[in-house]
Formats: sequence, C-alpha cells, structure tokens
Amino acid sequence: RSFCQGQLTQSQLPASPRDLQVQVEQLTQMVEGIASRLAEPARKSLWQRVFGK
Repeated sequence: RSFCQGQLTQSQLPASPRDLQVQVEQLTQMVEGIASRLAEPARKSLWQRVFGK
C-alpha cells in the first residue's frame, strides 16, 4: 500500500498553465451549452403534440 501511494505522489505532476487554460475553456463551453439549452422553450411531449395542449 505504501509503495503504491509513493508511486502516485511521485507521478502526479503539477498541471501546466496551458492544461489549466484548456480545462477552463472546456468547462466554459459546457456551461454555455447548458445555459443555452435552459433558455430554449420546453419541447412538447408526444401527448401534447397529439392532443394539442
């Protein structure tokens, strides 16, 4: 167990600024996508389309 823990801490390198920037950009795109979907009017269900409600 201690050997594995030592290997994990040795192999974890700090993230480079470029890696962090890429991650932030990806998260921003995800949040913007979610926000745009929330702003869309709700789609009608099958029953609403069939019965016109």
